[in-house]
Amino acid sequence: MLGGKFCEMYPDAVQIALKKVAGVKAVDLKSMKGHAVITGDGTMKPDQLAAAVNGVKRGGWHCTAEVMK
Repeated sequence: MLGGKFCEMYPDAVQIALKKVAGVKAVDLKSMKGHAVITGDGTMKPDQLAAAVNGVKRGGWHCTAEVMK
């Protein structure tokens, strides 16, 4: 699940961060509002994906991610 100040306005930054995680093949930010749907080879861990999004910050805005259980 995605959140954070103005995060939804910067989908490219979120997508780039997620694609840098080893094992990620595709990122879908449109199918489920407020969520990132990840397709991968199974080697990435949910915590790695959340950490990638939590690192997306620029002046005046940031993104947060929480693993759905």
